[in-house]
Amino acid sequence: MTAIILWLLGMFSPIASLFIIFPHPEEPLKIAACESHFDNSQVGDAGELSFMQIHPIHFDYYNPKLLKLLPIYAAMAAWELSGRGKNYQPWEGCR
Repeated sequence: MTAIILWLLGMFSPIASLFIIFPHPEEPLKIAACESHFDNSQVGDAGELSFMQIHPIHFDYYNPKLLKLLPIYAAMAAWELSGRGKNYQPWEGCR
C-alpha cells in the first residue's frame, strides 16, 4: 500500500518522483532545483522539457507530452539518461 501511495505522489510531485526513482537523490535534487526550480512545465531555450530539462534529441525515445505531464516519467528518463544515477554530465551546467 505504501508503495502505491509513493508512486501516486511521484506522478504529480517532481521532488517525490526523484526520491522514488533515485536511490541517492541528492544530485538530481540539486540539478532539478537549478534547471527548473522543480517546475515540471518549464521549457528550456533549446526546447528542453520537464523539471529535469530533458533535451529534444531524446524525444524519439521519450514522449514529450508525458515528460510535461508526469514528473515520475521525467524522473525515469533522467535516471536512464544519467546511466542509472552514475553520470550527470548531461546537466553539467547545474552541477
